[in-house]
Amino acid sequence: DNRKELGLTYEEWGELIVGENRYSSDNCRKALYLIKPLLENLCEEELNKLPKNMMDEIKEELGELFIVKQETKSKLNKLGKLKRDFAKSVEISNDIKESLGEELKNISLFTFERIEGNSEYKLIIQLSDLHIGYIIKNYKGNTYNYEILRLRLAEIIKEAKKICDMYNITEVVVVNTGDVIEGCYLRETQQAFECEFSLSQQIAKAIKTLHEFVTTVSEFANVRFISVGGNHSRASGSKKANIEGDNSNIVILETLKILFVENERVEVVEIDEIDDSCEFEVNGLKFLALHGDNRPADCKKLFDCENVDVILRGHFHNFNIATQDNGGYVITCGSAFGYNPYSKKSIGATAQASQTLILVGDKKIEFIKDLNLHDIK
Repeated sequence: DNRKELGLTYEEWGELIVGENRYSSDNCRKALYLIKPLLENLCEEELNKLPKNMMDEIKEELGELFIVKQETKSKLNKLGKLKRDFAKSVEISNDIKESLGEELKNISLFTFERIEGNSEYKLIIQLSDLHIGYIIKNYKGNTYNYEILRLRLAEIIKEAKKICDMYNITEVVVVNTGDVIEGCYLRETQQAFECEFSLSQQIAKAIKTLHEFVTTVSEFANVRFISVGGNHSRASGSKKANIEGDNSNIVILETLKILFVENERVEVVEIDEIDDSCEFEVNGLKFLALHGDNRPADCKKLFDCENVDVILRGHFHNFNIATQDNGGYVITCGSAFGYNPYSKKSIGATAQASQTLILVGDKKIEFIKDLNLHDIK
């Protein structure tokens, strides 16, 4: 009796014995226990007396049934997972739609005409690790929330306007090097308790915040906007489970393209969605924007892997400039929130909140400014 080994129900066992499914599970169970002693008394010699083709046929039938059952079970498991994932995706999509409706209800859409002419200098505003939705409550004097972020972004615009006026700049590149939102599931349940907003609200607020930031910059300059994702933007909390290119940054970019369609001063740049990076050129220099979580941490190793002049990255929450061969740079932007217990423990980041401003001349970097934002709150 190998019914259990093959995973057969009593009805399936009965069908194999009599050749048709005509008896109830209870009757088949009774029949099994009635003939079980007889089956156990059959010796190998008597079994061998059965015609060879009959034995092969029984084994084949049992084997095929077992395979079919296992395949069916596997498909049902996969179907169940797909149904759960699909239901979750629909729920998140509906939440994002609802949150977007609230956030963008009173948004102002501007139709600025493009500024003609080409300035000698260009400015890059590097935003990184805004982590919209993350909150810090007085950790060693550091506090962070969404309202503090908005104040710090206003300070960045103020400083950018000052530089543009000083150097007669009409072309600005705003580069977000990742983790614009905090997410809710990267660190499983613990992370959700440290979030000011739900995932859908974070995405909606990120769209509104970036739209307002870029629109304000476009009041005094033409703007190219570039944004890559990052580990906190992944659709799945698990790095291994996430599909490449499946992250909230794509939703943010596609929405901003629609919102900026009438503003001639703003260009939303296409990125490499699978690699989650973007190559672009400014005044003869070739730049690469990426987050940095899926690249070598060592600056030299990172730079040697890419055929560019300057790499802009985030992720490490510490401002750093690493000069490379042939006058190249790897510029690591700080974070908008500053030091916190998680950053200190995981990546050793203890720096204060800051973002980066880069003045680009003709085929050279004129200056790189680490704009400290710690006291803006």
